[in-house]
Amino acid sequence: MIGGIRSPISTTVQFADETEDFTPQLEVVESNETYGKFQIAGIERGWGTTLGNGLRRVLLGAMPGTAITSARIVGQQHEYGSVPSMREGIGEFLINAKGIRIRARAETTQKVLTLYASGEGEVVAGDIKPHSVFEIVNPEHHLATLDSDDGELVVTFGVEKGEGYLAFDHEDTPGHGVLPVDAVFTPVLKATYEVEGMSGRLSGRDLLTIEIWTDRTVEPIDALRTAADIFKSKLDMVTEQPESEDQPASDAMAELLETEIKDLGDQLSSRIINALSRYPIRTLGELVRFTPDTLKQEVRNFGEVSFRELRDFMVAKELWPPEDEEDTEEQI
Repeated sequence: MIGGIRSPISTTVQFADETEDFTPQLEVVESNETYGKFQIAGIERGWGTTLGNGLRRVLLGAMPGTAITSARIVGQQHEYGSVPSMREGIGEFLINAKGIRIRARAETTQKVLTLYASGEGEVVAGDIKPHSVFEIVNPEHHLATLDSDDGELVVTFGVEKGEGYLAFDHEDTPGHGVLPVDAVFTPVLKATYEVEGMSGRLSGRDLLTIEIWTDRTVEPIDALRTAADIFKSKLDMVTEQPESEDQPASDAMAELLETEIKDLGDQLSSRIINALSRYPIRTLGELVRFTPDTLKQEVRNFGEVSFRELRDFMVAKELWPPEDEEDTEEQI
């Protein structure tokens, strides 16, 4: 062993926390109509699990979607009956109806879908009559089987928008002949996440991997972005401050007070606008600093008729208090 000699090779280990100006970015590893794999590299240590778990919970439990919520079968009044020539019982048919996946293209008041099938053969979701707003994305989905040429199945489905999963409340009895269906609103079938520690330049940071499987009503990347927006909106409840008397006026009131007097020609007479502008009073914010009595004393050429017109305007805008009966009698 030779002492007193230093190695000419020196090693410097740089952790990600020491790197400057690094911003984690979402990377799409794989994505199609029903499956997506996404990664976020370089997240501060510990935040990978926090974000992954939170997003997964939103994806599985709070995603909005459209689903069948009820069914009215012609000739049937309850779920314990049977439809002539249909192999499945009504209960089994309603369970199959839960699997119909619907994409809503827009808002609509016509929230019904109609199914008409006749003759021997399989009845699938694609047999539902096309709708201008609602699209069946799994038309091959099995609903029932008719085993006779005389068989006929006529159903009107109720469709609603909602979040997650909604089981029918038996205390909330639907209308006569309307059969309830447990609604599967969420378009996400499965969601997982994994967190790994990183090495190299990003040593000390997390790599978050998220996988999402959907039912084709929404693409995985859109589901992830929607989940992030929902997650953020819940945090806004914590950051937003409740309004109090000590807080400044609302945005609407602040905008009103900034209104210039000269721009009120369609609401006030030119005599009032000219008198205020010569004082000068340029905005409603400046005008509201005067009480009605002080204004009459301070502003010249302000007649009683003009004053009453201005007072009615300011009271209507809730900028001056209403005139009480005594003041009215004195002015009369």
